[in-house]
Amino acid sequence: MALCLNVNDLIEPFRPMVDIIAIKVSGNNVELTKPQRYKLAHILHNACMINNQKLNILNAIDMELKLNTLNLETSSKGMAILCSNLKFL
Repeated sequence: MALCLNVNDLIEPFRPMVDIIAIKVSGNNVELTKPQRYKLAHILHNACMINNQKLNILNAIDMELKLNTLNLETSSKGMAILCSNLKFL
């Protein structure tokens, strides 16, 4: 059985943080101001904790990708679950 992995699978664990920030930033506005768009664009720099290690979201996604790539190359067990201990700060 082949594993079909796409970028959405990798960022899915981080979606709650994006949703929460998007709601806080936009409020009830349909159109966003320049400062609101700036805050949304910088979500990847927000901090999170994974296995007691503080990382920004961008580095956490990179870590997850590297771990899953290594896991897929070295075993047939499928994706590792790095984000099982994910906490947003």
